Amino acid sequence: MGMGLIRLSVDKVTSFVDAIDAAFADLTPLSGQKGGRVQAMVPVGKAAGKVMEVEPGDWLVQARLPSGEVFTQRVSVEEGREEPVTLRASDSSRETRSWPTSLSYAAATFDATRETVHVSAIRRSFPRHKKTFALAEARLATEPYELLLWDPESRQFTSSGDWNAVGRAGEELAFDAEQFNLPPGVRAFIQLRDTPHILSLPLPWHGEKRTYVQVQAVPDLQGEEGEMTLRAFVLDPQLAPVIGFLDASDLAAARMLAPETASFAKRMLYGKFRNPLAGAAGALALLRLREYTLLHDWPLNLAAGVQWLPDGAAIAAWCTLKLGMAAEGKTLDAAGRAAEARSHVHTAAARGAPYFARSVSLLHHVCLLLQYAKTDARVDDEVAAWVASLHQSVKPDSFVASYEGSSIDETKLLLAGVRPPLPEAPPQRPAPGVAEPTKPRPVKSPATGLPGGQAERRRQSPTSKRAKVKKTAGKPKPQRRAAAKRSLAAIKKKIAAAKKRAAAAKKAAVAKAAKRKPAKRSSGRAGGARRERA
Repeated sequence: MGMGLIRLSVDKVTSFVDAIDAAFADLTPLSGQKGGRVQAMVPVGKAAGKVMEVEPGDWLVQARLPSGEVFTQRVSVEEGREEPVTLRASDSSRETRSWPTSLSYAAATFDATRETVHVSAIRRSFPRHKKTFALAEARLATEPYELLLWDPESRQFTSSGDWNAVGRAGEELAFDAEQFNLPPGVRAFIQLRDTPHILSLPLPWHGEKRTYVQVQAVPDLQGEEGEMTLRAFVLDPQLAPVIGFLDASDLAAARMLAPETASFAKRMLYGKFRNPLAGAAGALALLRLREYTLLHDWPLNLAAGVQWLPDGAAIAAWCTLKLGMAAEGKTLDAAGRAAEARSHVHTAAARGAPYFARSVSLLHHVCLLLQYAKTDARVDDEVAAWVASLHQSVKPDSFVASYEGSSIDETKLLLAGVRPPLPEAPPQRPAPGVAEPTKPRPVKSPATGLPGGQAERRRQSPTSKRAKVKKTAGKPKPQRRAAAKRSLAAIKKKIAAAKKRAAAAKKAAVAKAAKRKPAKRSSGRAGGARRERA
């Protein structure tokens, strides 16, 4: 029997990027086909669609986005023919918000409240979020964004109003990675003005194609009513669906596509020096999918080769401690794993807060394991406190890390990291040609053969044998023997006297006990007669 074809796509008006393979397609046979289900990632946006080979018959085509939106259509496929299937996704309130509403549940539901057509439907579906959306809309109008730049040399944040310097595009916060030019080591953050909520921008991003990073404020559905949270979306055509499904905790979709997803994540990790942030994201995706064999020892190279990236050190710490990852040709025992992991944790703390929330979880896990491990490789108290505070302030429902402390200053302090302790000064060596000074040798005592100071301490000790034979120390050997015999005889005499006193005391105790013992009474008639006479 021949095969048929289905060309599947999800149509949606998009911006910045024409199409991204962001929809998870699941094709279920309805006519008893032997081939079974077919699963694949299909493009969303302006694309020709993806062609999948299936057996002839009826099929139920279902596609879902990371935002939770699901599309379903039934199609009949004939042998040797191609059936085009185009699923229509709902449009966002603004074209520039198309990708956030496709990749995030919170962004999709919040954006729907801005359209009068869908407000009533959203309020019926999510009644408990009605007040949250209304307050969030009001707060967003009064709390604009602010761009913060962090300089690791001066360890200070500066507020920058020059948005064009980082390639902002359009009214929405979208940054062109190709135009994002900052001095080496300088990091960019987005803050909701007058709030302690700060997002770490995953830039610079050197993708294979032109890449945008879009930022949007959405309601925090797990926080208080009206509280906002910042979400960042990396519009990389291949990375976006991986992050989207992992971000939405849709592990079923991610694992069903594990071969394709893991292959791309491995390719990102392999090209870590060209795009370090993508390499870290690929390593985190492989860890989440539990594809440990695809990691090799590349996380260690990422941590050592990219010295400004805290995520590389965090991933290396977890891989070293949990997987026993070591450099090629090197093996580590339990103590060696703990020591290496501790070093990576300190390195990550010195580089600042990670770019991705999953890296914070890895750091926290490693610190807890080292705290209760039966080794001496415990993390410094200051670093452990910083990791614990960082883990408490990070938003766990976002792949790109956003932090919120109790105050703006506390959040900035967490983002700055912990400075490493100053290394000990190496010992001073003499200049070439100059002899190294030698330490004076201690003078030995002629009586004991020990160094002078040590001999003096032993002579002054009241329990020292040297103190007991002090008078005979300088005499000839025969005289010392005679003195030792006399001392031994005196000791034996004292022992004999002590034994004699002990025996006498025991004898006196026995006699005293016998006097206290009452006489036995007689029984029978004789006893009775004596009692009558008495």
